[in-house]
Amino acid sequence: MTTRRVSLPRALTGVVAAGLLSAVPMSPSAAAPTAAAPPSTHAPGSVGQTRGTIVVQLDPSTMQAVPAAQGTRYRLSVRVTLELSGTVDGKARGVTVATVDAPCAAAISTPPGTFADTFRFTGGFHGTVSGIRASADLEYAGVTRVGGAVSALLVLHNGAAALATVQARAGDSGTYRGMAVLPSQCLR
Repeated sequence: MTTRRVSLPRALTGVVAAGLLSAVPMSPSAAAPTAAAPPSTHAPGSVGQTRGTIVVQLDPSTMQAVPAAQGTRYRLSVRVTLELSGTVDGKARGVTVATVDAPCAAAISTPPGTFADTFRFTGGFHGTVSGIRASADLEYAGVTRVGGAVSALLVLHNGAAALATVQARAGDSGTYRGMAVLPSQCLR
């Protein structure tokens, strides 16, 4: 397994270090849909709040599963498209890898969220951040609890930069809230 270090711009790193994101709610009630955030009036390069919705679209035809941890868990990979609306608005296409707390046969035949899992999506984002065209790498990683409640982090880097918490339903939709460095020119 390889580990990739995520390097965020100094302005965003300072926000995280200062603990400003700790004020973002992490309760299941935070998953209620919210109105999309209007484009920001902040200067490019400044840090601003970000919020909006996220919709997860799985491509079941690409699903692959292999046993892990002596058959009591399995590792699943599937192609996914994330659709974001709000301050961060656009699509990210990539792959999600999840480790599910169930044997393969049981977990593959049930809907997402039936069993607990940890997951990580990696892909490319294209869209806008605060109304400015942007591209970036997007990582979305977290935990799914039995019943389907998802708590996760969403990170944009290598282009636009954002860090947000996500409250969602497994394989469905939810909301994100956090901070973004408003881009001046984020096209790759």
